[in-house]
Amino acid sequence: MTLLKFTPRFILILFLFAGSPPGLLSAGEAAAVGETRAGRAGVLLDDGRQFLDKDEYEKAAAVLLQAADLYRQIEDYSGEARALLHVGKAHLAQGQYSRSREEIEHALKLFQSAPDQLGTAHAQLELARLNRLQALYSQARQQLASALPLYQAIGDKTGEATVHLELGRIHRSQGRYQEAEAALNIALTQYQELQNRQGEADTRLELVWAFRFQGNYQRSQAEARAALALTLDSQSRRGEAEARFALG
Repeated sequence: MTLLKFTPRFILILFLFAGSPPGLLSAGEAAAVGETRAGRAGVLLDDGRQFLDKDEYEKAAAVLLQAADLYRQIEDYSGEARALLHVGKAHLAQGQYSRSREEIEHALKLFQSAPDQLGTAHAQLELARLNRLQALYSQARQQLASALPLYQAIGDKTGEATVHLELGRIHRSQGRYQEAEAALNIALTQYQELQNRQGEADTRLELVWAFRFQGNYQRSQAEARAALALTLDSQSRRGEAEARFALG
């Protein structure tokens, strides 16, 4: 029977994979281990996003926290922030607002210290959503006002459109239906230019209520029918349900 020889170098490599200080190995070996961890973290981040898309929020949070820990070990703080931001989204979807705020604010600090402008804008947008859901409208608008110029500077048109969509939601929540309509029309135009059918559907669903609360039932029904067609095309069950509810 052949016995494995556990040389000191081999043992150090095993310790490194388990989390021992990379300085114990050569620069090349440490880099190789770092790449392995980065690759694993990336896989976990993708898995977590997929769980989010499937509304499996507890699984998403568990996997994303593993990704955040791996990114932290290799000192990739933007990667850690991306994972934590999605953890915050998972908590937000479950109505766990305090836990969501903790993760999103932590992610925002990491993005800002990186610095990572796009990540910072994404985190500010998520905080705006959270603040809207908690009826903290002034804070929500402040977050959007901070995110918008970052998206514009980067040239992220989807981010810009989503800011206007969220602003429309805030106005609607406050009963400012004309302001909501104006913001949502900007978002709608931008999503259409991007051929972003999901964004267009989400915006039309918001326009349903902006028009309805202004007494314009004809436009409201037209937006609901357009949203239904878009959600059927994208196979969005949640959007389809909302559109059918709006149609009565």
